[in-house]
Amino acid sequence: MINHKVLPPDFFSPATVPAGGASLQLSELQLLNYDAVVTPDVLKPLTNLRSLSVFHLYSVPGPTCHLQTWLSSVQELVSLSVHGGHPLAAYANFLPASLLSLTLCVDLQPEDLQVVSSRAPDLQHLHLEPWSSSSNLVRLLPQLFPRLQSLAIRHLHVPDDDFLNLRELQHLHTLEILDSFHRPDPTDPSWVVNKPSPRLLQLISDLQEQTNQRVRVLTSAHKDFLNCNTSTWSPGAPPPTWSDSSHSCFL
Repeated sequence: MINHKVLPPDFFSPATVPAGGASLQLSELQLLNYDAVVTPDVLKPLTNLRSLSVFHLYSVPGPTCHLQTWLSSVQELVSLSVHGGHPLAAYANFLPASLLSLTLCVDLQPEDLQVVSSRAPDLQHLHLEPWSSSSNLVRLLPQLFPRLQSLAIRHLHVPDDDFLNLRELQHLHTLEILDSFHRPDPTDPSWVVNKPSPRLLQLISDLQEQTNQRVRVLTSAHKDFLNCNTSTWSPGAPPPTWSDSSHSCFL
């Protein structure tokens, strides 16, 4: 059994600040395999935290889902990104209502997204990359997250009607397709083409036509990295709701 050294409760408390003084002006925190090391008391001084990213190198970090207590300690989060770890069901009920941006690269089920919808009704940016297929999830998005402005999903196995139904997202302006390749011949899995399939390109064209070109679609073959318009959010990144002077920390 691995014994983790727990961070002291005053780890994020500036030593020079007197009692009752201002808290640490940290707005972004990234945790890599820190799991049991970070206790709720450690995060309490981070009253200005707006963005939290959690990365696990292991599928299940341990029997206890520490995201539950972490999220209870940072109730003003605007952006949350979770990669690996426990299934979404373990902490979905602890998501703060302040969330505007959510990245999920975890195990999840359709009913988990319903919980997310009720916990974060104002969600505007969603990066959805579940461990299992997302084919049965895309159809739920217009109903569960009607305020989405940007969305990142995989297209593989998503029915055409479900994909085109994304036109019902009236505020959507950016859609990113995460699939980086396709197999033209199902009988030959070794034949891989590293670009969008003709079928996907046609669906993209149809979606843009049905939304009167409102939705900009990014694929692995074409991403507009030179566009510096801050009104366009890049899925997986914190939404542009705070100034460039905010501070961040990576552990």
